[in-house]
Amino acid sequence: SFLNSPKRLSHSNISLGIAALKFFYAIKKVNTSEIEALTFGEFLSQWPHTNANFINQVLMPMLSTICTCDYDSIKQYPAKIIIDYLACGVAEEGVWKATHGVADIVNRITKGYEIKTHSQIDKITQNENTVELSLNDGEHYQFDHIVVATQPQHAGPMLETQHKELANHLNDIPFAISEMVVHRDHTIYPQPWQELSPVCYSVDKDQQRPMATVCLNKSMPTVKDCLPVFQTWHPTAEIKSSEVLASITFERPIINHSVLKHIEAIKFSMAEADNRIWFCGSYLGEGVPLLEGGVRSALSIANSLGVKTPW
Repeated sequence: SFLNSPKRLSHSNISLGIAALKFFYAIKKVNTSEIEALTFGEFLSQWPHTNANFINQVLMPMLSTICTCDYDSIKQYPAKIIIDYLACGVAEEGVWKATHGVADIVNRITKGYEIKTHSQIDKITQNENTVELSLNDGEHYQFDHIVVATQPQHAGPMLETQHKELANHLNDIPFAISEMVVHRDHTIYPQPWQELSPVCYSVDKDQQRPMATVCLNKSMPTVKDCLPVFQTWHPTAEIKSSEVLASITFERPIINHSVLKHIEAIKFSMAEADNRIWFCGSYLGEGVPLLEGGVRSALSIANSLGVKTPW
């Protein structure tokens, strides 16, 4: 957002812009096979193209928002994962979006199936030819296979009765908790929202996370002509309660070198010849745990179950 600020031609903003161009040019030339053992923080501390102002004022707030965790957690990420993400062109080319949104995808993939919600799962146990799912209310269901598509900290307790070691791997994957608010309070911006970028960051040097606000009218064509709607992650400024449309708390796995060992063990369990319990989630997608990682994880399971993708 510094390029859209009234002071965009200031010396500091020009310096940040030049640093950004140099950074994203140089990051694509990194040989990640040589830094696989490093954390991202260790990589930055020894990389000759590191610009402290750009890192602290632009890159870390951006990555913190993308990964929905604090700066220290970003620095503990395996360097290869972050560099692969930054080098793929996402900063220059943006990201692909579903034409009609995620809700449309959910409606399509659940069409024709019975959906059972508000059911607390007690345990999942595998028998010789089936898998049994037991609910806290005493109900039992049997399936040929079960796909556990939820966060690892919620999946672990379901396995503790029969698969204690596997449950421990799931339970030991750390996660960050964040708050997201959808609202219409434009006063959260320092200037008229119409003049700013779709995504704006507010950085407090005393905090481990930025406040990030997305103007949904600018980023989602379906609401571009509606009243202004904003989505703020980690709000550090007060949002008028009368303007709040929704507020949620969500969890995101944090990836580090120790977590990669747990992920390897989980994937090994799914590679067993007699396996009938599958785990699906962004944390298994071999990268930053985002939606596309969840898709990769789902496709891998589908292929393992004999389903061929048309691409």
